Amino acid sequence: MDCADIIIGYLVAHGYGGLALLEDDGCGCALGDLMPCGEPPMSCVPAYRVECRGGCCLGADCDGWHYTIMRPRSKDVGPGAR
Repeated sequence: MDCADIIIGYLVAHGYGGLALLEDDGCGCALGDLMPCGEPPMSCVPAYRVECRGGCCLGADCDGWHYTIMRPRSKDVGPGAR
């Protein structure tokens, strides 16, 4: 078990879909690609994975999802994409 396993366990247990930068709500990483930078996410917080609607992903490679630190309506929340 390593740091990533501990973080993933916490996120899954509490219904989060990944991590997001606190100062950039929307930018984040899914459970299946949790630490793409290769380091512990020191400036990231637990986030919900939400389907993009109305152009939230314009110009970004988000695969139709974004991350928010605010609890969304349950019908908008997506799986953690593990």
